[in-house]
Amino acid sequence: MANPQPEDGVTRISNEILEALWKINLSSYETRVLLYLIRKTYGWHKKTEWIALSLFAKEIGIDRRLIHRTLKSLSSKGIILVIPQDDKKRVYYGFQKDYDKWNLSSPKMTHKTIVIPQDDKTKISIGNKSKSCIVSSLQMTTSGVISTDDGLSSPEIPIKETIIKENYITSSFSEEFLKLWVSYPKKVGKQAAWKAWLSAKKKGILPPIETIIQKLTEQKKSDQWTKEKGQFIPNPTTWINQGRWDDEIPKKKW
Repeated sequence: MANPQPEDGVTRISNEILEALWKINLSSYETRVLLYLIRKTYGWHKKTEWIALSLFAKEIGIDRRLIHRTLKSLSSKGIILVIPQDDKKRVYYGFQKDYDKWNLSSPKMTHKTIVIPQDDKTKISIGNKSKSCIVSSLQMTTSGVISTDDGLSSPEIPIKETIIKENYITSSFSEEFLKLWVSYPKKVGKQAAWKAWLSAKKKGILPPIETIIQKLTEQKKSDQWTKEKGQFIPNPTTWINQGRWDDEIPKKKW
């Protein structure tokens, strides 16, 4: 049973620094490496310390290559200090306690279009404003115009926009899956369909998306899919799990 006691050693760090740290987003690797570095410096009443990558890796339990990548990331954010010593070929590391010097700005966003399928209820957040609406097709770029069926639109805004789905993040779906979803006539169980798509992709049984869309277009015109107002159209999850793009469409009898 663990029973740590202050008399066994403490790492002194100001409350102000802790408050600054809990307000920033760091990866799990960055958090672990940063805590280790603080322990090895502040824990020994030092501002900097020479620590070999092999020691980082051994004591934290992370691959050395990941340690190197994580240290580089923390350094680029200005959270740690990297001080090379050319004479001894050693590198000293330290924690940058002046949090005003931390560079936590978001990386530059690339122009990417996100398409939200027909009739999805979406909450759109731009800056501090948000609204919910039904969109038939919504396209957004990092510096584009967002318009919806309710006639509302936002002007070109040179900042990071986010689209937040009610139960998931739209950008998690692949472009190919979204093409299928937009074309599929029965829009139910999207999350289940997405899992089925990922499973089929992992198994390597998915044909090219162009082939899938072509087969789907043919099946949408078939008697089975058109009779009884589409009552016999399979759910998209079933269609994907059963590889129904391989179905043979019976020829119409005249």
